[in-house]
Amino acid sequence: MVGRYDNIQIKGIISVVPTLVEENEAYYEMLGEKRVKKQTRMTGVKCRHIDDGKHTAADYCITAAKRLLNQTGWNPDEIKVLIFVTQNPSIVMPSTAFIIQKYLDIPEDCMVFDINLGCSGYVAGLHVISSLLQPLGEHAKGLLLFGDIQRNPNYLKDSKNTEEELADRMLFGVCGTATAVEVVNDSVSMFFDEKSDGTRYEIISKRYAEPSVMDGEAVFEFAINDVVRWVKDFTADIRKIGVEEHQYYSFHQAQKFMLKNVAMVGEIDEGKMLYSLEDYGNTSGASVALTICANKDRIRQDKVARLLLCGFGIGLSCSLLSIEIDTQIPLEVIESDESYPF
Repeated sequence: MVGRYDNIQIKGIISVVPTLVEENEAYYEMLGEKRVKKQTRMTGVKCRHIDDGKHTAADYCITAAKRLLNQTGWNPDEIKVLIFVTQNPSIVMPSTAFIIQKYLDIPEDCMVFDINLGCSGYVAGLHVISSLLQPLGEHAKGLLLFGDIQRNPNYLKDSKNTEEELADRMLFGVCGTATAVEVVNDSVSMFFDEKSDGTRYEIISKRYAEPSVMDGEAVFEFAINDVVRWVKDFTADIRKIGVEEHQYYSFHQAQKFMLKNVAMVGEIDEGKMLYSLEDYGNTSGASVALTICANKDRIRQDKVARLLLCGFGIGLSCSLLSIEIDTQIPLEVIESDESYPF
């Protein structure tokens, strides 16, 4: 079922990555040059920004939010909804969003909470924050933050890691994002859809005090079968409403071989697919926002652009969003190692 909002605009997206960059070549000695090069060709990942073990996901999101507030000219007391989407909160309770609220100096007249969701979380978060802002009336403002740190930063020094674990970690990077969302009456419609399948929750999962597990083959089948079908259905439905074309597609950056197959099977023009994998790797749900920022020069060839956003993965879940943005809004990727103790 397709839903719509007629009065929501994205006013800016800032993505923050660590300054520490790791090249795939660092794995030649451990995995062999042939294997590393093969994986690089398949995943499309050449290097990643990784954490040094001294930060949380919230650190990168706070930095992104501060930069975004400055660039949009928003005051902290204008923020009425603050949502932090993550699978790795800084503390067990309360929600990490309260820590973020403190560092952003957002006063008490604000709804603040976390959402526990992964690769589909950024797009799903946009749906949630839009639904909460809409009843508040014109110019109500909110911040959506997404950040995850999924891997041990010291893995190269850990002799206990298997070759499979090392190869897996060659895929993942770190990123925190902040998105400014505002109610603006008579905005161009935003369309969305959500799909969830809890019967397959074990395909990507993690139990307390245990390592995460993922059935890579099942995830690939999910992407090229279910996700492609849902994208096709979604675009067909909104075409009936009047959305004829998307200039760009920003999908969760799982890995390039998978995304190319999704584009091929889904009959998506490969020239419209945006990528950020080569320099940033798989950054969980943040990758959708990061990919938009990383391709800002291309997107800004048009004054406005309609984008189809798709996050898919853990749950299993898939979140879809069709939105038109003013391409001149703040869109930026910055490097930072700022931290915020608590």
